Amino acid sequence: MPRYNLKDIEPFLGPGYRIDGPVDNLFFSNVRPIHQADSESLVWVKPGWADAQVAAEQTAARVVICDDSIRRTPALGDKCLLRVAGPRLAFVRIVAALFAPGREWGRHPSAAIHSEAEVHPETWIGPGVVVGRARIGRGSVLEANCVIHDQTDIGEGVTIGAGAVIGADGFGYEQNASGRWEKFPHLGGVVVHDAVDIGALTCIVRGTLGNTEVGSRTKIDAHVLVGHNAQIEEDVMITAGSVIGGSSRIAKGSWISPGAVVLNKRIIGDEASVGPGTVVTEDLAPGAKLVARPGVTISAQRRKQLR
Repeated sequence: MPRYNLKDIEPFLGPGYRIDGPVDNLFFSNVRPIHQADSESLVWVKPGWADAQVAAEQTAARVVICDDSIRRTPALGDKCLLRVAGPRLAFVRIVAALFAPGREWGRHPSAAIHSEAEVHPETWIGPGVVVGRARIGRGSVLEANCVIHDQTDIGEGVTIGAGAVIGADGFGYEQNASGRWEKFPHLGGVVVHDAVDIGALTCIVRGTLGNTEVGSRTKIDAHVLVGHNAQIEEDVMITAGSVIGGSSRIAKGSWISPGAVVLNKRIIGDEASVGPGTVVTEDLAPGAKLVARPGVTISAQRRKQLR
């Protein structure tokens, strides 16, 4: 098992890092949760965590990534503290660079790829994947049983989780004079820009006439539905179980919490956030935070009504 030292991780620590403790102890061979570490583990401490100081003192790890809130006390012994502005980010970068498994490019024999699809050779197409007349960019990964429909354009470095469906027809109908529903033909496509992550069993539907679009570096969790013609901009976070209505716009840097619903044609402004389970019925201004009423027990609700 390889051992790593400061030279191996220095590029991931960010500017202004400081070493607090004996440099001789600055080596590690594994990464583990702080309470499960051994003497050769690298761990990190969450800033603001109530038990942070105790956790840093009691962990068996000798190399700890933390910020300046951790005090140098006798209980720390000869531990080497790597003081950085963002401990979690530094830890994530180190794990990704040194411990994350590498990816082999290729196509699983059970994948079905249309003869007119454009698939870069440096991609991974997993078992049971179906790719229509689509483009898959360099470095992208399609996990097992994804379905990528016609007129879908997947950029570079995109990861699509197992069972996700990209480019299916949306849910659009028009009622006729007899009260029957006639389907609106979906002639558009889906464009997924570079470095997007899409979780398992998520569905992003094609546009009606134009495209549904997902901006660069956006991260979409599992079990999310993105409706037709939705425009999701750069660096957006959309978490599990959310519904993004058709023709809505989710502006850059915004955050959609688990189970939220953004109704059709609503606009979520830059850097805005929507709380868990919230239904967005009106446009949300840039930087605004919209949170639904937290749940309460029946007994607490009754007591409030009796006041």
